[in-house]
Amino acid sequence: MMAPDLPAVRKIERKELITLFAALAPGDEVTFDEIRVSIGLDPARSGDRNLIWAVREHCRDVLEMNISAVPGRGYRRATDEETVGPLVERRRNKIYRQAQRGVAETVAVQDFGALSHQNQLRLLAHQAVFGAVALASHEKTAARVGNDIAQRGVLKSSPGDVMRMVAAIKQ
Repeated sequence: MMAPDLPAVRKIERKELITLFAALAPGDEVTFDEIRVSIGLDPARSGDRNLIWAVREHCRDVLEMNISAVPGRGYRRATDEETVGPLVERRRNKIYRQAQRGVAETVAVQDFGALSHQNQLRLLAHQAVFGAVALASHEKTAARVGNDIAQRGVLKSSPGDVMRMVAAIKQ
C-alpha cells in the first residue's frame, strides 16, 4: 500500500528499498552502509528510519516476509524458523500484556452503577473481550493448544481447521 502524498524522491526511495528487501533470501542481511550507498537512506536520520519502518511493515503485510532490525548492523529477512520462534512468541507476549492492561483499565471504573446502561454494556463487553484475549494469549494456553494440535495430528491442516479444533477444546 502506497503512503499518501509522499514526495517523488521518497516514492523512489521507498520503491528501491522494497526491491532491496524483497531480493533478500530468508536469513540474508543488508547493512546500514549498503542501504546508504545503494539508496541514499541513512537509518540514523529519523525521517529515513520512519520510511524504513514503513517499508518493513509493507514487507510484512503485503509481501508476507518479516524484515527484522539487527542492532548495529542493518536488517535481516527472517527465516520461517525465526518467524515461528522468537517473532511469534514476542507478538504473543505483547498481545497478552495489552489485554492485561485492558482488563486493569476497565476494572478501574469506580462506580459501575453511575454509568449509563449503554456504557455499562460497553464496559462489560470490553472486559469480556480483554479477558478472553488475555486467556487465549497466555503462554500456558498457547502451549496447551500446541500440544492438542500435535496430539490430534492436524499439523498440516488449514488455519480454519485449527480454529475449529481450538473451539472444540474450549467446550
